[in-house]
Amino acid sequence: MPSVLKHTACTACGHQHHFCYLGDDLTVGREYEYLCPETAKHARLRPTALAEIFRTPPQGAVMLTASSGSGLPESEPAQERLQKVLPEVSNLAAKVGGLDQLTKVVETLKETTE
Repeated sequence: MPSVLKHTACTACGHQHHFCYLGDDLTVGREYEYLCPETAKHARLRPTALAEIFRTPPQGAVMLTASSGSGLPESEPAQERLQKVLPEVSNLAAKVGGLDQLTKVVETLKETTE
């Protein structure tokens, strides 16, 4: 389930951000990577608290990816693209009745184009 860490200190700039993870549940102690929205630097975060499950992430939330252990994230371009479109996806999900409904709309569109 998608998870969110609210008001969490950024290791790149020191300010607090909301962080979200779209994969399986965010795990305490596991290392995640992200791109700081203020410094545009790659950074790592090791959560010390449990995350909340969300239907729609907070607007402007920073996208986390599981750490590859190699320094910079392997999916840097994809992560940057996701970071840019996440607020738009959140807004769209809110307009169609939530993330589950948006998923259904996307699946329907896939079926009609095949």
